[in-house]
Amino acid sequence: HPDSLATAHGLTIVCVYQGHALWRQGKLDDAAHYYREAIERSPKLASAHEGLGTVLAAQHKLAEATLHFQTVIQLDPTNAMSYYNLGLVHSRRNELDQALAAFNQSIQLDSQAADAHAQLGSALLQKGDRDKAVDAFRKAVKLSPDNAAVLSFVTWQLTTDPELSHCCAAEAVGYAQRAVDLKPDVADGWNNLGVALFRAGQWQESVDAFQKADVLMGDPGDREHRFFLAMAYWKLGKQVCAEGAYVQALNWLKEENITGGEQIRFRDEAEQLLGISAVDRPIIALARLTRSMEADPDNPAALNSLARFLIAAEDPELHNPQQAIELARKAVTIDSASRAAADTLSVAAYRAGEWKTALEAREASQRASGGGAYDALWLAMIHF
Repeated sequence: HPDSLATAHGLTIVCVYQGHALWRQGKLDDAAHYYREAIERSPKLASAHEGLGTVLAAQHKLAEATLHFQTVIQLDPTNAMSYYNLGLVHSRRNELDQALAAFNQSIQLDSQAADAHAQLGSALLQKGDRDKAVDAFRKAVKLSPDNAAVLSFVTWQLTTDPELSHCCAAEAVGYAQRAVDLKPDVADGWNNLGVALFRAGQWQESVDAFQKADVLMGDPGDREHRFFLAMAYWKLGKQVCAEGAYVQALNWLKEENITGGEQIRFRDEAEQLLGISAVDRPIIALARLTRSMEADPDNPAALNSLARFLIAAEDPELHNPQQAIELARKAVTIDSASRAAADTLSVAAYRAGEWKTALEAREASQRASGGGAYDALWLAMIHF
Protein backbone atom coordinates (compact mmCIF):
# COMPACT_ATOMS: atom_id res chain seq x y z
CA HIS A 1 0.00 0.00 0.00
CA PRO A 2 1.41 3.47 -0.88
CA ASP A 3 0.77 4.85 2.61
CA SER A 4 2.60 1.92 4.19
CA LEU A 5 5.54 2.37 1.86
CA ALA A 6 5.69 6.07 2.67
CA THR A 7 5.60 5.32 6.40
CA ALA A 8 8.39 2.72 6.09
CA HIS A 9 10.55 5.14 4.09
CA GLY A 10 9.90 7.85 6.65
CA LEU A 11 11.03 5.58 9.49
CA THR A 12 14.20 4.75 7.56
CA ILE A 13 15.02 8.44 7.10
CA VAL A 14 14.35 9.03 10.80
CA CYS A 15 16.91 6.33 11.62
CA VAL A 16 19.49 8.07 9.42
CA TYR A 17 18.83 11.46 11.00
CA GLN A 18 19.02 9.91 14.45
CA GLY A 19 22.36 8.36 13.50
CA HIS A 20 23.62 11.75 12.32
CA ALA A 21 22.55 13.40 15.61
CA LEU A 22 24.20 10.72 17.76
CA TRP A 23 27.37 10.89 15.64
CA ARG A 24 27.62 14.63 16.30
CA GLN A 25 27.22 13.92 20.03
CA GLY A 26 30.07 11.42 19.93
CA LYS A 27 27.79 8.45 20.73
CA LEU A 28 29.31 6.17 18.14
CA ASP A 29 27.81 2.84 19.16
CA ASP A 30 24.31 4.30 19.25
CA ALA A 31 24.83 6.04 15.92
CA ALA A 32 26.01 2.78 14.34
CA HIS A 33 22.89 1.04 15.65
CA TYR A 34 20.57 3.48 13.90
CA TYR A 35 22.54 3.42 10.66
CA ARG A 36 22.43 -0.38 10.65
CA GLU A 37 18.68 -0.30 11.26
CA ALA A 38 18.29 2.09 8.34
CA ILE A 39 20.34 -0.24 6.10
CA GLU A 40 18.27 -3.22 7.21
CA ARG A 41 15.13 -1.32 6.20
CA SER A 42 16.61 0.02 2.97
CA PRO A 43 19.82 -1.76 1.86
CA LYS A 44 20.36 0.65 -1.03
CA LEU A 45 20.16 3.88 0.97
CA ALA A 46 23.54 5.52 0.29
CA SER A 47 23.33 8.03 3.16
CA ALA A 48 22.99 5.22 5.71
CA HIS A 49 26.07 3.41 4.35
CA GLU A 50 27.95 6.71 4.30
CA GLY A 51 27.07 7.42 7.91
CA LEU A 52 27.92 3.92 9.09
CA GLY A 53 31.24 3.99 7.24
CA THR A 54 32.13 7.27 8.92
CA VAL A 55 31.30 5.89 12.38
CA LEU A 56 33.21 2.67 11.77
CA ALA A 57 36.27 4.64 10.65
CA ALA A 58 36.09 6.68 13.87
CA GLN A 59 35.95 3.37 15.79
CA HIS A 60 39.07 2.16 13.92
CA LYS A 61 37.05 -0.59 12.21
CA LEU A 62 38.68 0.26 8.93
CA ALA A 63 38.03 -2.92 6.94
CA GLU A 64 34.29 -2.73 7.57
CA ALA A 65 34.26 1.01 6.92
CA THR A 66 35.90 0.38 3.54
CA LEU A 67 33.07 -1.95 2.52
CA HIS A 68 30.39 0.63 3.29
CA PHE A 69 32.15 3.43 1.42
CA GLN A 70 32.56 1.09 -1.55
CA THR A 71 28.85 0.36 -1.35
CA VAL A 72 28.06 4.07 -1.50
CA ILE A 73 30.22 4.38 -4.62
CA GLN A 74 28.41 1.45 -6.23
CA LEU A 75 25.07 3.11 -5.46
CA ASP A 76 26.24 6.58 -6.52
CA PRO A 77 29.44 6.61 -8.63
CA THR A 78 29.34 10.43 -8.77
CA ASN A 79 29.65 10.86 -4.98
CA ALA A 80 32.96 12.70 -4.58
CA MET A 81 32.79 12.63 -0.77
CA SER A 82 32.59 8.85 -0.68
CA TYR A 83 35.76 8.55 -2.76
CA TYR A 84 37.37 11.04 -0.36
CA ASN A 85 36.30 9.03 2.70
CA LEU A 86 37.46 5.83 1.05
CA GLY A 87 40.84 7.47 0.43
CA LEU A 88 41.12 8.41 4.10
CA VAL A 89 40.51 4.83 5.17
CA HIS A 90 43.02 3.46 2.67
CA SER A 91 45.59 5.98 3.94
CA ARG A 92 45.06 4.86 7.51
CA ARG A 93 45.50 1.25 6.40
CA ASN A 94 48.72 2.29 4.62
CA GLU A 95 47.21 1.24 1.30
CA LEU A 96 48.70 4.21 -0.48
CA ASP A 97 48.08 3.24 -4.09
CA GLN A 98 44.38 2.72 -3.37
CA ALA A 99 44.31 5.98 -1.41
CA LEU A 100 45.83 7.89 -4.30
CA ALA A 101 43.32 6.42 -6.72
CA ALA A 102 40.41 7.34 -4.45
CA PHE A 103 41.61 10.91 -3.86
CA ASN A 104 42.24 11.44 -7.56
CA GLN A 105 38.76 10.19 -8.40
CA SER A 106 37.28 12.48 -5.73
CA ILE A 107 39.12 15.44 -7.27
CA GLN A 108 37.99 14.46 -10.75
CA LEU A 109 34.39 14.65 -9.53
CA ASP A 110 34.92 17.81 -7.48
CA SER A 111 38.09 19.67 -8.44
CA GLN A 112 37.38 22.48 -5.97
CA ALA A 113 37.54 20.27 -2.84
CA ALA A 114 40.54 21.58 -0.91
CA ASP A 115 40.51 18.71 1.61
CA ALA A 116 40.88 16.15 -1.18
CA HIS A 117 43.92 17.97 -2.59
CA ALA A 118 45.45 18.20 0.90
CA GLN A 119 44.98 14.49 1.56
CA LEU A 120 46.28 13.65 -1.90
CA GLY A 121 49.41 15.58 -1.00
CA SER A 122 49.78 13.61 2.23
CA ALA A 123 49.49 10.28 0.40
CA LEU A 124 52.00 11.42 -2.23
CA LEU A 125 54.37 12.48 0.54
CA GLN A 126 54.14 9.05 2.13
CA LYS A 127 54.95 7.55 -1.26
CA GLY A 128 58.05 9.76 -1.45
CA ASP A 129 56.83 11.96 -4.32
CA ARG A 130 57.59 15.27 -2.63
CA ASP A 131 57.34 17.53 -5.68
CA LYS A 132 53.83 16.39 -6.52
CA ALA A 133 52.91 16.47 -2.84
CA VAL A 134 53.92 20.13 -2.53
CA ASP A 135 51.92 20.94 -5.68
CA ALA A 136 48.86 19.30 -4.13
CA PHE A 137 49.32 21.15 -0.84
CA ARG A 138 49.62 24.49 -2.63
CA LYS A 139 46.53 23.70 -4.67
CA ALA A 140 44.60 22.99 -1.46
CA VAL A 141 45.64 26.31 0.05
CA LYS A 142 44.85 28.18 -3.17
CA LEU A 143 41.36 26.68 -3.24
CA SER A 144 40.67 27.39 0.41
CA PRO A 145 42.95 30.18 1.68
CA ASP A 146 40.63 30.98 4.58
CA ASN A 147 40.20 27.42 5.84
CA ALA A 148 42.20 27.20 9.07
CA ALA A 149 41.98 23.40 9.21
CA VAL A 150 43.46 23.03 5.72
CA LEU A 151 46.19 25.55 6.48
CA SER A 152 47.15 23.77 9.71
CA PHE A 153 47.12 20.37 8.04
CA VAL A 154 49.41 21.56 5.26
CA THR A 155 51.67 23.24 7.80
CA TRP A 156 52.09 19.98 9.71
CA GLN A 157 52.85 18.03 6.55
CA LEU A 158 55.50 20.53 5.39
CA THR A 159 57.22 20.92 8.76
CA THR A 160 57.37 17.27 9.85
CA ASP A 161 58.73 15.75 6.65
CA PRO A 162 62.53 15.38 6.97
CA GLU A 163 63.23 17.09 3.62
CA LEU A 164 60.36 19.55 3.20
CA SER A 165 60.84 20.86 6.73
CA HIS A 166 64.00 22.62 5.56
CA CYS A 167 63.06 23.90 2.13
CA CYS A 168 59.45 24.89 2.92
CA ALA A 169 59.83 26.31 6.44
CA ALA A 170 59.12 29.93 5.54
CA GLU A 171 56.12 28.93 3.45
CA ALA A 172 54.79 26.83 6.33
CA VAL A 173 55.13 29.74 8.76
CA GLY A 174 52.93 31.83 6.49
CA TYR A 175 50.25 29.13 6.36
CA ALA A 176 50.38 28.55 10.10
CA GLN A 177 50.20 32.25 10.92
CA ARG A 178 47.18 32.60 8.65
CA ALA A 179 45.52 29.66 10.43
CA VAL A 180 45.87 31.20 13.91
CA ASP A 181 44.75 34.59 12.57
CA LEU A 182 41.58 32.90 11.35
CA LYS A 183 41.08 30.67 14.42
CA PRO A 184 43.01 32.21 17.34
CA ASP A 185 41.32 29.98 19.92
CA VAL A 186 42.38 26.64 18.41
CA ALA A 187 45.35 25.20 20.29
CA ASP A 188 46.51 22.87 17.52
CA GLY A 189 46.94 25.85 15.22
CA TRP A 190 49.35 27.47 17.68
CA ASN A 191 51.21 24.19 18.18
CA ASN A 192 51.67 23.86 14.43
CA LEU A 193 52.83 27.47 14.25
CA GLY A 194 55.36 26.64 16.96
CA VAL A 195 56.73 23.77 14.89
CA ALA A 196 56.90 25.91 11.74
CA LEU A 197 58.69 28.73 13.56
CA PHE A 198 61.18 26.25 14.99
CA ARG A 199 61.93 24.94 11.51
CA ALA A 200 62.39 28.53 10.33
CA GLY A 201 64.95 29.21 13.09
CA GLN A 202 62.72 31.61 15.04
CA TRP A 203 63.35 30.03 18.45
CA GLN A 204 61.72 32.53 20.82
CA GLU A 205 58.67 32.99 18.60
CA SER A 206 58.34 29.20 18.53
CA VAL A 207 58.35 29.02 22.33
CA ASP A 208 55.77 31.81 22.50
CA ALA A 209 53.46 29.91 20.15
CA PHE A 210 53.73 26.68 22.15
CA GLN A 211 53.00 28.55 25.38
CA LYS A 212 49.91 30.10 23.79
CA ALA A 213 48.74 26.59 22.84
CA ASP A 214 49.22 25.40 26.43
CA VAL A 215 46.99 28.18 27.71
CA LEU A 216 44.28 27.27 25.23
CA MET A 217 44.50 23.52 25.79
CA GLY A 218 44.08 23.73 29.55
CA ASP A 219 45.82 20.38 30.03
CA PRO A 220 49.43 19.19 30.49
CA GLY A 221 49.95 19.26 26.74
CA ASP A 222 52.50 16.46 26.92
CA ARG A 223 52.36 15.57 23.24
CA GLU A 224 54.82 15.34 20.38
CA HIS A 225 54.93 19.12 20.14
CA ARG A 226 56.87 19.06 23.40
CA PHE A 227 59.89 17.65 21.57
CA PHE A 228 59.92 20.74 19.35
CA LEU A 229 59.50 22.99 22.38
CA ALA A 230 62.48 21.25 23.98
CA MET A 231 64.58 21.87 20.88
CA ALA A 232 63.53 25.52 20.69
CA TYR A 233 64.49 26.04 24.33
CA TRP A 234 67.82 24.32 23.70
CA LYS A 235 68.56 26.61 20.77
CA LEU A 236 67.89 29.56 23.10
CA GLY A 237 70.37 28.20 25.64
CA LYS A 238 67.66 27.39 28.20
CA GLN A 239 68.84 23.93 29.17
CA VAL A 240 66.60 23.44 32.19
CA CYS A 241 63.46 24.33 30.25
CA ALA A 242 64.57 22.14 27.34
CA GLU A 243 65.08 19.12 29.56
CA GLY A 244 61.72 19.63 31.23
CA ALA A 245 59.86 19.78 27.92
CA TYR A 246 61.76 16.78 26.58
CA VAL A 247 60.88 14.60 29.55
CA GLN A 248 57.24 15.70 29.44
CA ALA A 249 57.09 14.46 25.86
CA LEU A 250 58.96 11.29 26.79
CA ASN A 251 56.46 10.58 29.56
CA TRP A 252 53.62 11.10 27.10
CA LEU A 253 55.10 8.51 24.74
CA LYS A 254 55.28 6.00 27.58
CA GLU A 255 51.81 6.70 28.88
CA GLU A 256 50.32 6.37 25.39
CA ASN A 257 52.48 3.31 24.63
CA ILE A 258 53.74 4.86 21.40
CA THR A 259 56.62 2.85 19.95
CA GLY A 260 56.63 3.88 16.28
CA GLY A 261 55.63 6.51 13.80
CA GLU A 262 56.59 10.13 13.43
CA GLN A 263 56.53 10.74 17.19
CA ILE A 264 59.53 8.47 17.64
CA ARG A 265 61.30 10.34 14.85
CA PHE A 266 60.68 13.62 16.70
CA ARG A 267 62.03 12.08 19.90
CA ASP A 268 65.19 10.93 18.14
CA GLU A 269 65.69 14.37 16.62
CA ALA A 270 65.36 16.02 20.02
CA GLU A 271 67.71 13.53 21.65
CA GLN A 272 70.36 14.14 19.01
CA LEU A 273 70.21 17.87 19.66
CA LEU A 274 70.12 17.56 23.45
CA GLY A 275 72.84 14.89 23.50
CA ILE A 276 70.76 12.10 25.04
CA SER A 277 71.46 8.50 24.06
CA ALA A 278 68.76 5.86 23.83
CA VAL A 279 70.60 3.51 26.20
CA ASP A 280 70.94 6.08 28.96
CA ARG A 281 67.59 7.77 28.29
CA PRO A 282 65.80 6.97 31.61
CA ILE A 283 68.78 7.60 33.88
CA ILE A 284 69.79 10.80 32.11
CA ALA A 285 66.23 12.04 32.13
CA LEU A 286 65.92 11.41 35.87
CA ALA A 287 69.26 13.05 36.62
CA ARG A 288 68.44 16.12 34.55
CA LEU A 289 64.97 16.49 36.01
CA THR A 290 66.31 16.12 39.53
CA ARG A 291 68.99 18.71 38.81
CA SER A 292 66.40 21.07 37.39
CA MET A 293 64.18 20.66 40.43
CA GLU A 294 67.05 21.13 42.88
CA ALA A 295 68.16 24.28 41.06
CA ASP A 296 64.68 25.76 41.47
CA PRO A 297 62.86 23.81 44.22
CA ASP A 298 59.84 26.10 44.23
CA ASN A 299 59.22 25.90 40.48
CA PRO A 300 55.94 23.97 40.03
CA ALA A 301 56.83 23.04 36.45
CA ALA A 302 60.12 21.45 37.55
CA LEU A 303 58.41 19.62 40.41
CA ASN A 304 55.67 18.39 38.13
CA SER A 305 58.07 17.19 35.42
CA LEU A 306 60.03 15.08 37.90
CA ALA A 307 56.82 13.68 39.37
CA ARG A 308 55.53 12.69 35.94
CA PHE A 309 58.77 10.88 35.20
CA LEU A 310 58.64 8.91 38.47
CA ILE A 311 55.10 7.78 37.65
CA ALA A 312 55.85 6.71 34.09
CA ALA A 313 59.26 5.08 34.66
CA GLU A 314 59.23 1.40 33.65
CA ASP A 315 62.37 0.51 35.60
CA PRO A 316 61.26 -0.64 39.10
CA GLU A 317 64.25 1.14 40.59
CA LEU A 318 63.09 4.46 39.09
CA HIS A 319 59.31 4.04 39.38
CA ASN A 320 58.30 5.84 42.59
CA PRO A 321 54.65 6.96 42.93
CA GLN A 322 55.09 7.93 46.58
CA GLN A 323 57.83 10.43 45.82
CA ALA A 324 55.79 11.63 42.86
CA ILE A 325 52.88 12.34 45.24
CA GLU A 326 55.12 14.47 47.45
CA LEU A 327 56.49 16.44 44.51
CA ALA A 328 53.09 16.94 42.87
CA ARG A 329 51.49 17.95 46.17
CA LYS A 330 54.17 20.61 46.61
CA ALA A 331 53.56 21.84 43.06
CA VAL A 332 49.82 22.10 43.77
CA THR A 333 50.53 24.01 46.99
CA ILE A 334 52.67 26.51 45.10
CA ASP A 335 50.26 26.85 42.18
CA SER A 336 46.76 25.76 43.19
CA ALA A 337 45.36 26.73 39.78
CA SER A 338 47.69 24.41 37.84
CA ARG A 339 45.75 21.73 36.02
CA ALA A 340 49.01 19.95 35.13
CA ALA A 341 50.06 19.60 38.78
CA ALA A 342 46.61 18.45 39.90
CA ASP A 343 46.57 15.90 37.08
CA THR A 344 49.97 14.55 38.10
CA LEU A 345 49.00 14.33 41.76
CA SER A 346 45.85 12.41 40.86
CA VAL A 347 47.70 9.95 38.63
CA ALA A 348 50.45 9.41 41.22
CA ALA A 349 47.94 8.83 44.00
CA TYR A 350 45.99 6.43 41.81
CA ARG A 351 49.14 4.42 41.06
CA ALA A 352 49.91 4.31 44.80
CA GLY A 353 46.38 3.23 45.72
CA GLU A 354 45.57 6.44 47.60
CA TRP A 355 42.05 6.80 46.23
CA LYS A 356 40.90 9.78 48.31
CA THR A 357 43.88 11.88 47.28
CA ALA A 358 43.47 10.74 43.67
CA LEU A 359 39.79 11.77 43.71
CA GLU A 360 40.38 15.18 45.29
CA ALA A 361 43.20 16.00 42.88
CA ARG A 362 41.18 14.80 39.88
CA GLU A 363 38.27 17.01 40.87
CA ALA A 364 40.70 19.94 41.13
CA SER A 365 42.02 19.10 37.66
CA GLN A 366 38.48 18.98 36.36
CA ARG A 367 37.68 22.39 37.85
CA ALA A 368 40.82 23.90 36.35
CA SER A 369 40.09 22.54 32.87
CA GLY A 370 36.35 23.01 32.83
CA GLY A 371 35.80 19.28 32.47
CA GLY A 372 36.41 16.91 29.60
CA ALA A 373 36.74 13.29 28.54
CA TYR A 374 40.27 12.95 29.98
CA ASP A 375 39.22 13.84 33.53
CA ALA A 376 35.96 11.90 33.20
CA LEU A 377 37.87 8.73 32.31
CA TRP A 378 40.14 9.06 35.32
CA LEU A 379 37.18 9.78 37.61
CA ALA A 380 35.50 6.60 36.39
CA MET A 381 38.62 4.53 37.14
CA ILE A 382 39.01 6.07 40.59
CA HIS A 383 35.37 5.48 41.55
CA PHE A 384 35.59 1.91 40.26
